[in-house]
Amino acid sequence: MGIITTEQIAEYMERMIAEDFLAGNTARIHRIQIAAGVIMDAAESFGDKDGTYKFRVVAAHAANKQEEIERIG
Repeated sequence: MGIITTEQIAEYMERMIAEDFLAGNTARIHRIQIAAGVIMDAAESFGDKDGTYKFRVVAAHAANKQEEIERIG
């Protein structure tokens, strides 16, 4: 075991978004969106452009999937 990487966190979040989308779990997808936004802000504050972009994409993906669930309801 070692230190978890931002890549691993992003991969985990994407996997959870996919699972929660299939389950129709908008509440958890929303929490993932918020968490990704917080990590994105942290990355930005440290000047990590790659990390900022990575978590912006995860947050946007979560928002899109949440909207999709609500639309197909």
